[in-house]
Amino acid sequence: MEPIDADKEILPFAPTYARLAALYEATRTLHASLDLAEMLNRVMEAAVRLVGAERGFIMLHERWREPRVGAVHNLNPGIVTKKEELSFVLARQVQETGQSILKPDPSDDSPAPRTIMIAPLRAQDEIFGTVYVDRDLHGGQFTADDLALFEAFTDQAVIVFYNAKTQKQIMYQFMASISSELRTPLTAVKGYADLLQLGKIGPINDEQTRCLNIISQSVYRTLLLLSDIIDLTRIEVRPYLELASIDLATYLEEVLTNFRPRIEAKGQIVTLSLLNLPPVRADNWSLTKILTKLIDNAYKYTPAQGTIVVSAEVRNSFVYIALSDTGIGINSEDQPYIFEKFYRARNKIVQEQEGDGIGLYIAKRLVEYLGGEIGLESEEGKGSTFWFTLPIATTDQRG
Repeated sequence: MEPIDADKEILPFAPTYARLAALYEATRTLHASLDLAEMLNRVMEAAVRLVGAERGFIMLHERWREPRVGAVHNLNPGIVTKKEELSFVLARQVQETGQSILKPDPSDDSPAPRTIMIAPLRAQDEIFGTVYVDRDLHGGQFTADDLALFEAFTDQAVIVFYNAKTQKQIMYQFMASISSELRTPLTAVKGYADLLQLGKIGPINDEQTRCLNIISQSVYRTLLLLSDIIDLTRIEVRPYLELASIDLATYLEEVLTNFRPRIEAKGQIVTLSLLNLPPVRADNWSLTKILTKLIDNAYKYTPAQGTIVVSAEVRNSFVYIALSDTGIGINSEDQPYIFEKFYRARNKIVQEQEGDGIGLYIAKRLVEYLGGEIGLESEEGKGSTFWFTLPIATTDQRG
């Protein structure tokens, strides 16, 4: 019997082993984070390395908003989202058909400056994204084997995405349960403290009144913090949005009505300037949270007798909403970070105010989920204008 040459027998399978090793290495680091933005960047960089690409992007396709760029490599995000760009057209094609693209096709003799691969990110029969990579043809054309490896990688990336989403949902349910358990006794403590303060249970002296006021305020702040933590956990999971055509003017007036007692008690003046607004495409819960966070921010950092102006107008296919105040303003060093999670400006007045640095972050995330943008203009000592945009509801969305 002729002896077996192990090296000779294994040699034909060497490319397959090499590809499997490369796939393992590419997916190994994807589990390191539950943060969506960081995870998308990891997927992008790993995809580029895996197939020897020069450029790439991940496009997220969500039913309730325009496609958006989740991550890029050596590309300008602004260029990627231009609808006339070939890369955008091809990404939408993959999203609509569910079929990967390899260009130029090995049988295509037409000249092409770059070789391209695009694969869908698919879960439960829903395509929520596409991964695009390309390189100059001088680096060699992508092959059918490259595409098979690329698709195997994107399948692994989908598993990572959904594992992370599941873990975040479990965390949200846990936090919601803990919050509910804490909210009930805290509400009882505040209720009895308020009754004691009002003298409903018997007379109290000045020192007792002062102590009860501290208890009541501390419990109130804790309840607000619990509410913010639940909101934060919910948006990190990526909330389900019930999009509808909404009368923005009515919502603004309702939220301001809830704030008026506090605003008037502080001697502030608030005015509304709304110019023939069309309905916007938004979610009730999200819109209420955005307006509440921004109005509360203006109220807290505007001194007594100050002014808050809420205005809205149409700009192209969006409604532009601005909240301007005559408050303390924000210095230029703090402005780039003002929407970051847990960030609070270093101004002494800000540090003395109650707050957890979550409100503006929540507002930003929700505006982005609704397909809008958010920003600010401010000058220290003169006030701030926080603005955001919401897409106008199309005629068929208005019911």
